Amino acid sequence: CKSCTTMVNNDPMSNGTRRTLDGLNPGGWHPEQKIGVEEAVRAYTSDAAYTEFSESNKGSIEAGKLADLVVLDRNIFEIPPEEIMGVKVRMTIFDGRVLYRSEGGGESRGEA
Repeated sequence: CKSCTTMVNNDPMSNGTRRTLDGLNPGGWHPEQKIGVEEAVRAYTSDAAYTEFSESNKGSIEAGKLADLVVLDRNIFEIPPEEIMGVKVRMTIFDGRVLYRSEGGGESRGEA
């Protein structure tokens, strides 16, 4: 058996399907551990900020908070969890600045 780190997709959104990268577990590896997309996003945003006592300046999109986020080409809350792996990042914003933007198939990168 492969180690868990190579067997299970470490992408946070894969928690919704628990599918393995090798395709041997189409129903999910330990399917009883599946969580919903909303719960996965919350775990990696507001809940993560709360656990490190940083919820006053990050973890949600609000005026005055750090603006570190990505813009995706599809709404992950409206598609089947199995399709999330195919979602593309259209823009990455870090500290309020656009660092990456995909425009019509082309890419541009900003300065950090």
